Amino acid sequence: MLPQLTKVSASTLKAVMFWIHGGSFQSGSGSSKFYGPDYIVTEDIVLVTINYRLGVLGFLDVEGSDVVANNGLRDQVMALRWVRDNISRFGGDPDNVTIFGESAGATSVHALLLAPSSEGLFHKAIAQSGTVLLCQVKSTVSNQRTFRLGKALGCETKDPQTLVEFLRTIPDQDIILAQGKALTDEEKSVISTPFIPTDESGPNAFIPGDPLRLLHEGKFHKVPYLTGVTSAEGKLFITGGFDPATITNERLLPRSLRENLSPGDSYDLGSKVKEFYFGDKTVCSETMDRYVKWGTPLFAELKVPGSIPGGTIVSDYLIGRHSHVTKDTDGANTNRISKDQGPRTTDYGLTDNESVEGA
Repeated sequence: MLPQLTKVSASTLKAVMFWIHGGSFQSGSGSSKFYGPDYIVTEDIVLVTINYRLGVLGFLDVEGSDVVANNGLRDQVMALRWVRDNISRFGGDPDNVTIFGESAGATSVHALLLAPSSEGLFHKAIAQSGTVLLCQVKSTVSNQRTFRLGKALGCETKDPQTLVEFLRTIPDQDIILAQGKALTDEEKSVISTPFIPTDESGPNAFIPGDPLRLLHEGKFHKVPYLTGVTSAEGKLFITGGFDPATITNERLLPRSLRENLSPGDSYDLGSKVKEFYFGDKTVCSETMDRYVKWGTPLFAELKVPGSIPGGTIVSDYLIGRHSHVTKDTDGANTNRISKDQGPRTTDYGLTDNESVEGA
């Protein structure tokens, strides 16, 4: 049963902040363990955190079937509708809703700005380290991944609906565990998330066209919008990798580079990198800043030119030239919101951070 406000309290409704978590569209949660109200509710607001379908369950795309794409984003719209209809019973103002998120959550915020279905459901937006311009996969690629997933689970077919009917017979957990098999070996060298938002087409598409074109044409919700990054935020991904006992000089090289070198060449090049950036210092958490200085310009030079369409203006967001452009060493995630969120323990490697897509 929803709480009921008195007439007096209804006249003092508070601003609502609607949080969308990150996690590469593959992991994460709106749980208070990670995104609690510890700090933010002291500012006299109502905080809403949500969950939405992730990975293959949230972003499966099978063109020619009865499957709707981008269900994870559609979940967010459904949650916003719930807020519109019910938040006043919790002391929140449905006419003063700010959506905000980090990484994949920021990408979601940007997507919601372009989605017709979210019109009128929020009134301000904050995107922390994320943009839909660089976190959307082509529908053709997503479809290929879905068919590879079906083959890995035992269904080799070219018919979209046959594939969908087969997947509906497989337990959810089995599908989730197998989704990594949707990637080719080449894809695995640079990404780890096979199912992310896709550029679906048709009258019911979540985003009705190319995001960059929609922005140029002014086809987005006209609300105050704040975006930016946190310098050296990619440290969040690499802290688990700084174990002096396991770090070799070769690991200072990007995985995609190591795979194209002989073991001897990898060692020699890694040794030169170690000497130039770390000198006689041990590679550990205390010298992490040296590593960040090594990775950021490298990836900016290697990846940015090929990732930005011709004619695109690449702006400087005041705090960090690279991290809003490409998600590598200096970009990926932001500072924590809850007191309870501890350090990440997942070891993504060192410069292997290039494998994180749409974080």
